Amino acid sequence: CGLGLRTELQKAFVVPNGTPIAAFDQTHRFFQQLSAEREEQRQPWRLAFAARLIPLKGLLVLLEALALLKDNSNIDFTLGVMGHDDETPDYAEHCRQRCTELGLGDVVTFAGYQNLRKALVHYDLLVLPSYNEGMPIVVLEAMAVGLPVVGTRVGGMAEVIESRLAGSGDDRCGVLVEPGDSTALARALHQVLSDPRLYHHLQSNARNRVLARFRLEQVMSAYRNAYHQIAAQADEFSLPPANGRGELPRLWRQSIGLASEWQDS
Repeated sequence: CGLGLRTELQKAFVVPNGTPIAAFDQTHRFFQQLSAEREEQRQPWRLAFAARLIPLKGLLVLLEALALLKDNSNIDFTLGVMGHDDETPDYAEHCRQRCTELGLGDVVTFAGYQNLRKALVHYDLLVLPSYNEGMPIVVLEAMAVGLPVVGTRVGGMAEVIESRLAGSGDDRCGVLVEPGDSTALARALHQVLSDPRLYHHLQSNARNRVLARFRLEQVMSAYRNAYHQIAAQADEFSLPPANGRGELPRLWRQSIGLASEWQDS
């Protein structure tokens, strides 16, 4: 993720997003229960798309991929499309029309905006085929619930989904493909949904990755350390204040205090 910064890396602090993992403890347990029931009853896979309905998020690519999956496999699935559709209403309507044209009207539901902390528990897999991302909070929230992720190799997605944790083996929690490639996306979905052992492996890793690297407490600590280092460098090199009255160092130290309060809260 830090490689995308157009500056000298030694002068940059890269702090990932985080999520309050404890807030998802009960949801995670409920998800495990529902997931076991789905398997026992052999219900269709429940896929989730959670993003604004804008071209950048790649919903049309996902619909094309699902049409390929439906036509070329015996995998049963449903897709819940969750997100605001009022930002680009023409695009949202085009997605609905394309869904019908592809013969997906019986398996795709456009649910509008949802409380994801409550909604994600009812799904098995998050699919996010964006053309561009930073480090999506929705991915971290899905992982905190226990959902594996199929997405695109853009922005910080590889760091969240694939990067090796220290001292671990295969700890990826999803599969990434290049953006805009519906065939590759269909292949990735088939890879995960046709192999229960792989799915459970990714499922187990999802929450563990959040616990290891993306807890909100870790993020607040990283911000606090970054502010401390910046303030120390300002003192060392006697950088001029922003307004001639010492305002900049004071603001830095206020930020350090806020980071400490957030970490402790």
